[in-house]
Amino acid sequence: MIYCPMPGPIHSEIQQCGGCMDKQKILIVDHEPLVISALERFLRDKSYEIFTAENGHKSLEILHKEKIDLAVVEAQVEDMDGITLLTHVQAEKIKTAILIMTSLGSAELGEQLIKAGAVSVLDKPIARDRFLTKVKRYMPSQYMWKDRLESFLEDNYTNPELKFEDIMHYFKFSKTYGYEDVPAECAHGKG
Repeated sequence: MIYCPMPGPIHSEIQQCGGCMDKQKILIVDHEPLVISALERFLRDKSYEIFTAENGHKSLEILHKEKIDLAVVEAQVEDMDGITLLTHVQAEKIKTAILIMTSLGSAELGEQLIKAGAVSVLDKPIARDRFLTKVKRYMPSQYMWKDRLESFLEDNYTNPELKFEDIMHYFKFSKTYGYEDVPAECAHGKG
């Protein structure tokens, strides 16, 4: 994460520059390429890093490799149903909010998915505004890094080997406060 100094005489204060912030990550899982591309279009103007998968196994691979903030998953992908995917996510302690899409329209299925760990169920066909409202509602706060930092420091505060570089690596930020590899508007305090 890169930081930009705030303009003005107090240089000890820093803020995140809008063009420099890490993007939140969203995973879209559906066996229909048209659904995936439609949801990607809905998110085009938003500042998310988008991952896609066409089946449950591929989605689990991505969930293991990336820190996905929100996954939007079809309830009936080819190799795994939504309840099975949710069971894997819970058993493997993957910390990702899961929003399930379904065209089945069954209240009973919706209850089962919520009990299995889904944050919500979204009926197909998906309307853009309703989809974006759900994404905004269930996307974790961008300020979760504070909780992660507190947790990291609690877990490591007795470690005499802990260095600032370890924290930088874990949280992916730079101690240069944005003076290297930063867009011009950030380096000049206009971010």
